[in-house]
Amino acid sequence: MTKPSLPVAIALLWLAAPALAVAPPKPPEPPKPQEAPPVYVTALPAAAFLVAFLPVAPAGKEKNLFDVDLRVEVVLPRGCGDKLAGLMRQGGAKLDGSDAYDVVLERRTGGECSKDATRIGARWAIRMRVPDGATRELVVGGRSFQVARTGAKLTLDGEPATGDVPGAPPTAAPATLITGTVTAAEATFSRALPGSPPPSVVDIAVSAKWPKCAGPLLGLLGRGDAASHFSLNRFEPLASAPLDGSCGPPLPKPRRDLARAVVRVARFRVGETELSITLPPAPSAPPAASPPPATPAAK
Repeated sequence: MTKPSLPVAIALLWLAAPALAVAPPKPPEPPKPQEAPPVYVTALPAAAFLVAFLPVAPAGKEKNLFDVDLRVEVVLPRGCGDKLAGLMRQGGAKLDGSDAYDVVLERRTGGECSKDATRIGARWAIRMRVPDGATRELVVGGRSFQVARTGAKLTLDGEPATGDVPGAPPTAAPATLITGTVTAAEATFSRALPGSPPPSVVDIAVSAKWPKCAGPLLGLLGRGDAASHFSLNRFEPLASAPLDGSCGPPLPKPRRDLARAVVRVARFRVGETELSITLPPAPSAPPAASPPPATPAAK
């Protein structure tokens, strides 16, 4: 085999140099922003519709129970990917007493929002006791509706069930959101989120008493008042429970969960436990622009 001449060998090495060179290391990826936990808040409904209803098989002397499938809609000033979390019966997961519910939203606290108002909604099934020939008041988010029964039929404000689009899921089991009775709470860590002023994400270890039927912790239900300029400063642990009469009183032993809250105030309450954090500093205002130099007067 004939060896290449020296000029040819140098040319071959020059052509192969890019392939033999060691590639420079890739710059590290920028850290992902801390994803803010959802915030659960109550809201006022724009409308409620009766989608369907199912009579509950009689059990003992109880013959007037119906599973009522509702669609509740809420109008929000901006679209931020929020969704309707469900209905929370005032008084807990029981069938006695008035049929009054709060509307609970799961709101995003990070990401982009549209500038236009948006209408969101979801179906939620509850259980009601409606004797034949009677009309029972149903309060949803402060709005009053009348559920009337004639034989095996129900109407909502005189309107029959609308049904849902073909292929929609059947009526779910009746349920309600509930809050636990807090026995202890501790803020274990906090960190700032982007914003002006920046809110804080707070990790909270919370112990609360729940009925045996309560599901896993969903998050913290937040409320504000005029004193906090309606920033969320009161929180309660939130879970779901069946609304079928099977829930008893809270168990004596509290359950410990880890939760997160987004706060904009230095002092807040989880249940009756007051917690405090150090708020991140607000961004400083940009320096004022220097005035333009004075123009010398003409002589």
